[in-house]
Amino acid sequence: MRPRPVRDALLALPREALMPQAYVRRSAPGKEPPRWDLLDWSAPRDRTELLGLLHGGANVLVQHDGERLLGRARGTRSGASITSMSTVIGLTSSLLDAFQDEALALLHAHVVDGSLVEEATFQVLLARRPEGAL
Repeated sequence: MRPRPVRDALLALPREALMPQAYVRRSAPGKEPPRWDLLDWSAPRDRTELLGLLHGGANVLVQHDGERLLGRARGTRSGASITSMSTVIGLTSSLLDAFQDEALALLHAHVVDGSLVEEATFQVLLARRPEGAL
């Protein structure tokens, strides 16, 4: 197996550094209106539960009702729905592997006699200096 530096770096990062906030549903499924709590790594009381979400293997809920992702205050939201979620890190790293394989295949398709070949067209404009100009 060949080295996968991007995948390895992604898996080595603490997940809370990638996603310092996430939602957890507090109301029962089907109960209206739904109630969500935004957990935040900066709040020590949220850390254990947030780590459980980030390492639990399920999608991580990251956006409620189209809100801006930066500058959100932790706490409860009611109604509406989750409008964005993140896939688990393992799936993301698998997609990176597939992307890397495809990118390498494209590069190899442009190799001629061991060199990467790229065709380009250049337009060169020639100008003559007026007599006496430096």
